[in-house]
Amino acid sequence: MLLRGGAAAALLLAAADWTRAQSVTGAQATVTAEEAATPGWVFAPSIGVGASHDTNVLLLAVPDDPPRDSGMPLTPRARLDYGGRLTNFGAEYYGSFLLYQDLRELNSSDHQVGAHFRHRLSRRATLFGQESLTHASTTAGLMISGVPFYRLGSVSNAIGGGVDVLLSRHTTLHSSYSHDLVSFDSFDRQPAAPPLAGGYTHDVTTSLSQALSPTVTIGGDYEITRAVLAEGEDRFFIHTTTMTVEFHASRQVVLSGYAGISHVTASATQDPRTGPALRAAVTRRDRRTLLTASYERTFVPSYGFGGTFPNQQWQGVLRVPFWRNRAYVEGSLTRFDNQPIEATEDKLRSLFVGGVLGYRATRWVNVEGFYRRTQQNVRGQLRRDEFGVQVVAATSLRLR
Repeated sequence: MLLRGGAAAALLLAAADWTRAQSVTGAQATVTAEEAATPGWVFAPSIGVGASHDTNVLLLAVPDDPPRDSGMPLTPRARLDYGGRLTNFGAEYYGSFLLYQDLRELNSSDHQVGAHFRHRLSRRATLFGQESLTHASTTAGLMISGVPFYRLGSVSNAIGGGVDVLLSRHTTLHSSYSHDLVSFDSFDRQPAAPPLAGGYTHDVTTSLSQALSPTVTIGGDYEITRAVLAEGEDRFFIHTTTMTVEFHASRQVVLSGYAGISHVTASATQDPRTGPALRAAVTRRDRRTLLTASYERTFVPSYGFGGTFPNQQWQGVLRVPFWRNRAYVEGSLTRFDNQPIEATEDKLRSLFVGGVLGYRATRWVNVEGFYRRTQQNVRGQLRRDEFGVQVVAATSLRLR
């Protein structure tokens, strides 16, 4: 399971996905509220170009004196949206190309393709589906907990769907299925590195929620995950049962969370285990400002080493405009703390930080400075900083 729960998935896809952190900008290929409210097709392309500096091109530990280089990032992006009376559809492509000045043999490209739809079957039932495919030039580019960072090609694909049913005026049933797959290239460039497990999961979630008032909703979730890792040699189930709550403190501020129990069955690499499943989140959103923060603890499959482990995850995303809405600051932070599979192993800590300071020069062009850090306590202390400037041009077209 790449992400647990719809709230976490929406948060990452909206603003905190690491492959997008280099260019989370107001000049992206986005669709305005007026365009989204009008039925029909909207196409929104964008392109970014600039200059950057990379302090750890090979993703080596700090004591190894990693090589650094400057380069030119290119970030094309396109989004296609359709709004209808019963059906809404969206598809998006995001690319990131990095051309180094000296180490040209390490030129890299990352790609992400996604699509989603919602169709109202009746007054009470809505069908939905989504897919996201990511190809990253490093294992850090997937932003998955419990995976050591290497300059190694990696792919993840998540596809799923489900149905929302309004059982009564205040009671909603949500049921969904997802299939997530993670794979890694061979270690030709880093032969001393251990092989990574990879694998796939099947995930089924059923939720029942009850609105107690206009501001308070409670509910319960049951989730079962079937994990198949290391080419089928490692198989197990994860059962998670939680109670949920959502509180609208105001029109802009929402508090949410869950608490429950998660149980992992025995497999070829581990004994059965049981532990807490927790999540707490706060979101503040208005027309231009976004602020989210969350903490989550649960069991997740280990695509890096096989088996499973308790994962603690902190996330934060912000977007704040200023100076008459012509300038903006954006940022994202994600931290994973993974307990060791064996008692003799160290806890794996991974940190992703990204930030953008931008200015809307014209209606279609933004100028930005960006920074991001990737950090992990693997093979010593691994740290990579990337920073630079870029110009992003974007527009949107209504297709007749």
